[in-house]
Amino acid sequence: MTDIALHWVLPDPNRERAADPLGTGAFADRLADQLVPDFSVATSRARYLSLLCAAVRKAAGSTAPLRAIHAIEADHAVREAVLHRDEPTDGCPGIVGRMRATAELKRLDWASPARPERLYKSTAFAQYRPLMRALGLLQRGSAARLTSAGEQLAAAYPLRGASERRCLGAITTREQRQLYAPLGLDLRSSPEEGSPQARRRATYQYLAHRPTADARTLIQAHARPASRANSVGAWLHTAYAWETLSIGLLCGLSLLVHARQRLSLATKDLKAALSGRRSVPTLDEDLDRDEAADHCVGLLREALRVRAALPASCTPYLELAQTLVTSREPAEFLRRVADQHARAKGGVAWFRLDGDRVVVIATGKNLDFRLGARSYRLDAYMRFLGDLGKL
Repeated sequence: MTDIALHWVLPDPNRERAADPLGTGAFADRLADQLVPDFSVATSRARYLSLLCAAVRKAAGSTAPLRAIHAIEADHAVREAVLHRDEPTDGCPGIVGRMRATAELKRLDWASPARPERLYKSTAFAQYRPLMRALGLLQRGSAARLTSAGEQLAAAYPLRGASERRCLGAITTREQRQLYAPLGLDLRSSPEEGSPQARRRATYQYLAHRPTADARTLIQAHARPASRANSVGAWLHTAYAWETLSIGLLCGLSLLVHARQRLSLATKDLKAALSGRRSVPTLDEDLDRDEAADHCVGLLREALRVRAALPASCTPYLELAQTLVTSREPAEFLRRVADQHARAKGGVAWFRLDGDRVVVIATGKNLDFRLGARSYRLDAYMRFLGDLGKL
């Protein structure tokens, strides 16, 4: 009996979706929660809250409310695709299902599909539902039920009428004002210190003075410590420190698996980088994968310079950086990076080291890691504030 293995329930690294090979995402999420609580990178359009509240109200009497909500939002995606058919996809961004709807409309010569909800499965309601609950628009619990605030917002959105009026970019002043208070943006009131509303307001007021910057530019601009602790600037400096550290380590991981290199070849590249010129790569653009060794050394040197911005929970990652930059042991550094990857993946690693060989286990997975800074939900929040007329 001990020889029997239920292979169909074993973890499969080829099918794993989360692209967090070193487990650095958890701390980044905590930083994002401090800057923009309750948002996600997908909740970028304010009027989705109105549309979805209206969809929840209309679907209330349905035997399958979630399907009915999906049908309403999918019909909206088709209408948006038609409305913006001559515009680039970033002309009215953040419309869930729009690309699938556009492709299907082209196939049908722009005739509306009979069942638009079949075009996509990852719904806008699933993405926005946690935010709707946090803002007090949806009641807690598994059922989709509006609060009184949600009912008021639903009444402000026109489910009928011209498509132009229902576009995400056509949010009305009435809708905007109903969202100010739950978001903490109503300046006539003072939210409780430390509350999600207070944190969102502080980030908004900080961004209001920098309306043209994107998230990575903002993070890059905070390489120096902020003058005031526990401010938005201080959290952005911590994000800068964490990005230099985590991307530097990711560059080391990329060296191991890119083009199936041997450990000795990656070690040689790092030795050359350690003796080369001292420079710090910028975070406000994607880094060149062909210069991964130089990026790795430069970023980890910078991470150790600004390590005071990071809490004690980040110490194991800083010790990895010291193995390379301070102790100058590139082979040991790469082995420890591989060990950290295995721990982060719960023992189901995407690759393993066999002496000098790098053996890729997840042969069906794209291991071409993205070498660029995270947005910490700031880009989504800025887009959302733009919809509200605040940026």
